[in-house]
Amino acid sequence: MEQLKVIYGDTQIDVPADTNIESLKVAMAENFPELKEATVTTGEGSVVFTAKAGTKGSHII
Repeated sequence: MEQLKVIYGDTQIDVPADTNIESLKVAMAENFPELKEATVTTGEGSVVFTAKAGTKGSHII
């Protein structure tokens, strides 16, 4: 069975290639709350999650 590699930082998870991307986003956000608003990049055989920088402390200059 063909696998899709899901990558977040140093974490790599193999999932079935026919996994729905939206379902994957939900599952990743449940396990990694910082990925709730993540940037998701798909490539050949991989899905890369990148956490967006938050606004915490942005009022302090």
